[in-house]
Amino acid sequence: MINLNLNILKKISEQYGDAFYLLDTEQFRNNFIELREEFQKIYLKTNIAYSYKTNYIPRLCKIVNELGGYAEIVSEMEYEIAKKLEIPSQHIIFNGPYKNPEKLGFLLLKGITINIDSIQELNLIKNIIADYPERQFSIGIRCNFNIGDGVISRFGFDVEDKDFSKALTLISETPNLRLKGMHSHFATRDIKTWPIRTKKMLETVQQYYDGIPEYICQGGGIYGKMDPQLKVQFDTYIPSYREYAEVVCPLYQKQYGELPLEKQPTMFIEPGSALVGDCMKLVSRVISIKKVQSKDIATVLASIYNINPTLNKKIHLLP
Repeated sequence: MINLNLNILKKISEQYGDAFYLLDTEQFRNNFIELREEFQKIYLKTNIAYSYKTNYIPRLCKIVNELGGYAEIVSEMEYEIAKKLEIPSQHIIFNGPYKNPEKLGFLLLKGITINIDSIQELNLIKNIIADYPERQFSIGIRCNFNIGDGVISRFGFDVEDKDFSKALTLISETPNLRLKGMHSHFATRDIKTWPIRTKKMLETVQQYYDGIPEYICQGGGIYGKMDPQLKVQFDTYIPSYREYAEVVCPLYQKQYGELPLEKQPTMFIEPGSALVGDCMKLVSRVISIKKVQSKDIATVLASIYNINPTLNKKIHLLP
């Protein structure tokens, strides 16, 4: 980032007002490259599908595309952003528990990867593609299982439930529909859960997928880089990118590493804040400073909601 000083900030303020964000695109770019490289050192066929919902500033999304990453979207709005940025359809992955039935056909015809979340979605897709019997379509399926974190995720099919087997059967019985990949997503970032979710994902693929899938999505849930003063406020260990890679990638390498590279499945991770969390700063003009009962109080022309919209108890300190 540019070497900031008071004079530079005053000049920016003259154009943008008393409070504004500063975006460090180089830090974002470096984070993306570093995270992917750490995974690729062990399992080469790894790529990143950036979580648009985390921060869909167009410049960030464009950088992901420039670096060969994918767009991971969960809404029509996010698709419109990707479309406006001319992201190739084959580089868009549509997850999420709801997909507008009126837009689903359009997205399928565009060749966007749809990971289905329910039987209802699958039935919608079957009805849509029935009108195109000569065209082949491909989808993925979202998988859900217990990873021992005490939380029941709402995303995907329970792989032990009859609906999961039913969905796989319906896909295999539909002549112009093919299952090309499997997906999972768990919100926890605790590195202890990553070997568990990886093993269970690979076991699910081995048990239910006939052959080698094109891709396996491991989802998000990765801590990003933090200042030490922020790290100590968490009650869990904050791993590095490399540490995540070291508990995930050897399992993929063991299962698929003997295959020729072109036959290995692409393993996707879907980070958001792990890439962008340290790439923005909020700048605000201070209008007064006072002392109240030995405590210094500064009044600024910005809000706590600008840096902590969920009002958790983490304190974001100056670096």
